[in-house]
Amino acid sequence: MRSVAALLAFCICAFPQASFAQVKLAPKDVAFLLKDAGFPAHAIPKMVCTAKYESLYNPKAKNVNSNGSHDTGLFQINDIWLSECGVTRKQLLNPKVNVACARKVFQESGYWAWYGYRYKQDACKVFRLKKSTMVALSAK
Repeated sequence: MRSVAALLAFCICAFPQASFAQVKLAPKDVAFLLKDAGFPAHAIPKMVCTAKYESLYNPKAKNVNSNGSHDTGLFQINDIWLSECGVTRKQLLNPKVNVACARKVFQESGYWAWYGYRYKQDACKVFRLKKSTMVALSAK
């Protein structure tokens, strides 16, 4: 029991920003957010894949880059987009706000704006959503 407590104490001290209660979205939920934000239908599967490799579908994901900038939320929106999207880092933790900003990024830079897409583009090019999700998306 002491070793578990020691490990937990180490984790809390070594990784103070880590969240042990990560909330992840399902791929279908990400797909519906993308559709609601106005992403074109052909882009939705690739963007769901991109979110997987950017944040593991965690809308609360945060990263500090080596240059000091921050990437925030589901699509790891970088600080350089805050003024363009008219949002704060805290607001980007809301998945709807994050996806709306991701749409602006996508419109200006396409898939290439995301390291997760560039790094895993072969997987994202062939990524498919479940048929039931695709049917539900088209019915919405």
